[in-house]
Amino acid sequence: MKSHSFPLRAILLVLVGFVLFKGILVSQVGLSSYTTRLESLAEGGAIEKAGAWLMQIDPFTLAVAEFVVGLF
Repeated sequence: MKSHSFPLRAILLVLVGFVLFKGILVSQVGLSSYTTRLESLAEGGAIEKAGAWLMQIDPFTLAVAEFVVGLF
């Protein structure tokens, strides 16, 4: 019988996937273009500001972006 515990593995997979997505996005559009788009997004309404906060570049995203750029 399996106990119903907190889905930590699923949450970690979603977070890792999200960071990978952001890293690939940064590597494709370029760091300066990505930053410009984030600044533009941060000037919008509450939803846009929340999106800009979620999509901000963190050290993990930057590491993924640099790794992806190094592949190509």
